[in-house]
Amino acid sequence: MPEGFFDEVSAVLRSESAADVSDAVIEVCTQRGILHPELEQEPDSELRSDEIREVFELVEATSYAVADGRVMPADRREEQFDEQMLGLWEQFIDDATDEESEQAAAQLASGGTL
Repeated sequence: MPEGFFDEVSAVLRSESAADVSDAVIEVCTQRGILHPELEQEPDSELRSDEIREVFELVEATSYAVADGRVMPADRREEQFDEQMLGLWEQFIDDATDEESEQAAAQLASGGTL
């Protein structure tokens, strides 16, 4: 397995579907120079056969990695939330890491007031 391959696939993977896994692997293979699209015109080429074999092996390995949770689709919050909800989510994350907000939340949770 090429170093960092699963990380690159995860970054472009949209879902765990077989079609998305194969598309992500092909995209990463093309970016890395493992697969050369210009060789599609030469289907009988030995180099093309070797490339396709390697891509299929990577699709298989990546499919197993997706199935066992080693590779997961990238977090795409921007696509899941509308603009207002994304702003609220980011504020929630900021507040969760802010010590003063944490203390205020703890005080409210214990029945106190601010």
